Amino acid sequence: MAILLADVGGTNARMALACEGVLAPRTITRFRGDDYASFDAVVMAYLAQQGSPQIDAACIAVAGPVWGDEARLTNRDWSFSAARLGALSGAPRVRLINDLMALGYATPALDGAAAGFLRVPAQGALSNGQRLVVNAGTGFNVCAVKVSPEGGIACLAAEEGHTRLPVSVATPLAEALGQDAASGIGSVEELFAGRGLARLHALRSRMPPRPPRGGGRRRRPP
Repeated sequence: MAILLADVGGTNARMALACEGVLAPRTITRFRGDDYASFDAVVMAYLAQQGSPQIDAACIAVAGPVWGDEARLTNRDWSFSAARLGALSGAPRVRLINDLMALGYATPALDGAAAGFLRVPAQGALSNGQRLVVNAGTGFNVCAVKVSPEGGIACLAAEEGHTRLPVSVATPLAEALGQDAASGIGSVEELFAGRGLARLHALRSRMPPRPPRGGGRRRRPP
């Protein structure tokens, strides 16, 4: 069984194949979003590159909100449809999932160099099964994870980057930058990710921000 896998963000789309449940490292390929008009074009280019393999299922992790069988990137004007991707790939089963939820489902398997801990639990301490995935890239998002003692996993989708800054952050920011400058940094994403960090550095250093090296146009979810 061949499974088509993808991690699609505002800057890059990464594609891979898994055969009989095992990821094939040599099939991992990165595509720059700026080079393609749509994700459909990425899928067609990737499958042609891989010799048009027979795909039995596909799972696409999207950096944006997912509504059932449809999704849209937050920071690039790309939309996704399970039916359309099934037709392109030939896969009878296609699932769209938020990218942070995909990482949340992977947390029980992370160890060694792949896992870092802000606070190491005391020896013998019981785990409550709660984890938190945080992503600060072109955009910003989080995913709360709960692992039950029986091994079941619950992951909560969110678009946390588009929430407004809490007063405890917004007030000192306005004091440091001035109210007019701070008014352009109203959301979590605009402060802690991508262009937001570049804008903050420019305001603090009084230097013009550098042109972006890549990434998509900002698009707030409807």
